[in-house]
Order: sequence, then C-alpha cells, then structure tokens
Amino acid sequence: MKNNRGLSAVVTTILIIVLMMAVVAGLALVINNFVKKGTSQISVSRFTVSISIESAFVNFADRTSSIRVKRNIGAGDLVGIKFIFEDSRNSEVFDRRFIGFDELEERTFDINLSESYSVLNVFDLEKVSIAPIIKLESGEEIIGKVQDFVSGLNEKVYQTNLSGNYTGGDPMCLEAIDCGEDYFLEGTRFCSTDLTEVHQYQRIFSCLLGVCYDDVVDVMIQECGYQCYDGRCINELIICSPENVTIVCGEDGWIGPLSCSQDGTAVVQSYKTYSCVNETCISNIETLVKEECEETENGTEICFQGECFVPLECVEHIDCDPGEVCIEGSCEIEVALNSGTVYSIWPFGVGEYFDSSDLPNPFITNYVGYNIVFPGSSQTGCLEIDEHLMPNVTGAYSYVRLNFSVTNISNGDSYEIWETNYICGLY
Repeated sequence: MKNNRGLSAVVTTILIIVLMMAVVAGLALVINNFVKKGTSQISVSRFTVSISIESAFVNFADRTSSIRVKRNIGAGDLVGIKFIFEDSRNSEVFDRRFIGFDELEERTFDINLSESYSVLNVFDLEKVSIAPIIKLESGEEIIGKVQDFVSGLNEKVYQTNLSGNYTGGDPMCLEAIDCGEDYFLEGTRFCSTDLTEVHQYQRIFSCLLGVCYDDVVDVMIQECGYQCYDGRCINELIICSPENVTIVCGEDGWIGPLSCSQDGTAVVQSYKTYSCVNETCISNIETLVKEECEETENGTEICFQGECFVPLECVEHIDCDPGEVCIEGSCEIEVALNSGTVYSIWPFGVGEYFDSSDLPNPFITNYVGYNIVFPGSSQTGCLEIDEHLMPNVTGAYSYVRLNFSVTNISNGDSYEIWETNYICGLY
C-alpha cells in the first residue's frame, strides 16, 4: 500500500508539472499574438488611398462601360480597384488589377458588363461605385470602403414623357438589333419540372420608342423524347453503378460565383455532386465553404463579394469616435494640426485677418476650411479659415482671413488649427 501511495504522489506531481508547462506555453502564445497585433496597428503600411470617379460612360449597344478614375493625394500601395455596378435589383463587382498608379494620375478602365453573374440590366443601371484594393507592407491586401459613385450614367441619353412619347435627344435604336444580339447565358441549362424539356436562360433585346431594353427569360430549347437529365436529353434510362458514376452521371465540381456565408466569416460556393442510387443517376447541389476568413496580424478578416479581406478601421473621420481622426486607416486621437502666436491683426480692432510666423506657406500646407480656436483669449468657440495666403513681399508672414468680419482676437493671442469641429465644444 505504501508503494502505491508513493507512486500516486509521483504521478500527481508529474501531472501538475505538465499542466503548468501547458499554461506557460498558452500565455506565451497569447502574449506573442498581442505583441504582433499591437505592432501591426502602429505600422505605417495601413495607408488610406483616395480615388474618385471623374466620368462614367456606358455603351448600351455592346454592353461595355468606360470609367475614368483619378488617384488623389495620399500615400499607399494601390494595386487594384473594385468597380460595383448596381441596377434596381442586382449588383455586381468587377476587379481590375494593375502595377503602378501614381498620385494625381488618371486612368480609364473598360469593363465588359456581359461578364456579370447576377444578370445586370444595363439599361436600368443606377450607379457605379469604386473601392481601392490596398497592399500593406506585410504583403497582405485589404479593401477600402466605397469612396465614390456616379448616378445617372451618361446623364440620360434619352428622355420620354409620362405618355411614353419620345421628347428629346437622339434615339438609341430603330430596331432591336441596334441594341444587341440575343444570346444564351452559358452554364444555365436545366430540366423542366416534369423532366420533358431542356430550358436555358436567354438575354433578349428590344427597341421601344427609340429606347433599348433587355431582359433575361427562361426559354425552352429542346423537347426530350424520352427524358431530361441534368440539363440534357437522354434517349434511354441511364444505368449506373458506383464504379462509373463520374463517366455516366457527371463529374463533381464547383458551380456558380463565389459568395459569402450569412455570418460573413467565410467564402462559399455551390458544389454539385453525383451519385448512383438503385442504378439511377442523382445530382445534388449544396453550398460549401471555399475559404474560411481568418484572424491575421493586421486584424480579423471578413467576407465581402466572395472575398476575405481585412477591412480598414476607417476611411473618413466620420468613421471614428468624436475626438478621433482617421489616419492611415486607423482611428487616432486628434491633435492640433498647427499652433502658434498671432503676430498682428487687421483691420485694427476688428481682426478679420491675422498673420503669424508660425503659419506655414499655403502653397505647401493650406488650411482653408479648417477650424481655428484661440485658447485663453476673448474669442470663444471656433472660427473657420476662409483664406490662407502668402504676401508677395520678402520677409512677410503667411496670413489668414477668418469667416467673421469682426472678431475678438488680439496681437499676441495663441491659436490652434484643427481639422474637425470636435474641438469647438471645448472652447
């Protein structure tokens, strides 16, 4: 009995040691992840890239679109753009990748809208939006928020009144062929419910009162003498066995476009499988996970338009809490952009203008539209800078004109310039 108790004590001691080692390893892993995450948050690689749409044109005849995009001032590695087209019922995203797109550069992107999975109605397009694809220093790609959109593409190339009569502009068409040639959508064949016909979706064009229209319809393309199976006619019962399912019934595979799971944590896609039951081919379609969105050192990935990415914490200041501003994709406490001392005011006793040796050259940094406060002075609240100028006189200081013609500022007052108006409620 003594030997058994001694052995039990040894085993207990060993188990305690193993447990302590596991706890220490777990803590090390947590601390390591925390350090990595903290390092990624302060990385200068999380740039906010600014892009805008300069023009958007749709060619209704060949179903193409030309979008002119400008890259604005803002550092970062812009490697692509997502174009989001929307009609009244559907939306579709088209990716365009490239190498090198400099600040202030403009490019035209041509997009074939017929590539749409969701069957966009080109003549019902309501807007197009864009979102930048940004590559971080780590090599990981993130997608910025939608930054611009254009409504009323082509600024309405035709007009009709309430009775449907043509009222102005050149007609888009005289007959349906002017709008486009009807065609079947690839990969859309299916069997009728009674298994006697093969059907397929077809895009049909029409011309009414000089205006082009198109629609997608279900068309019967073949009557089956015997039976329809898996979107095709067969002349006899297909007899299968577990050994020849792939040859006789069909080959398993992914079908349709990528999409997101309902909780937005994974990329999913439809997967079609074939089996043989009682010597009869049976097909089944189910939605399966194609890719799990993961926790990365730059944050948690989410799924959007069939792709996992780490979203920026912010793109604009409004995305952050009051008192914070968006800097390089992260919300940070706002600080004054510029501060200093008023050198002189004019008109004297009115103070609509003031100059200062602390104001920067407006050709380098211009503060028009920014908020300005005067801590400790008789001027309360925020004023706004309407002009920021540099006199053409050697040795002169930069000066600003405020948005009030009469102020309470004086020579020697302190000033601070802020980008947002959050500071206004503090003075």
